[in-house]
Amino acid sequence: PTARCGHASCVVKGKIYAVAGADVTNIISTLEEYDPETNTWTERANIPTGRLGIAASVVNEKIYAIGGSVTAPPPHPGLRTVEEYDPIKD
Repeated sequence: PTARCGHASCVVKGKIYAVAGADVTNIISTLEEYDPETNTWTERANIPTGRLGIAASVVNEKIYAIGGSVTAPPPHPGLRTVEEYDPIKD
């Protein structure tokens, strides 16, 4: 439901997660879950560091938000940040 660009997405247990990015005016830390079986979106706990241009990966059903930038427009100094998110516990 949050319009965004520069975000990452990944899948855990059949649900799609949209992670961080930027909306029309701000860098955001929003994490939202889409359930294709029910066609519903759920806002989940925000990631600690809002950023855009990130990568996300899933290992053992945990989401890892990696890198990105906290500034826009370019040039974007990269972050060395990796944050773990457990959608099962949230």
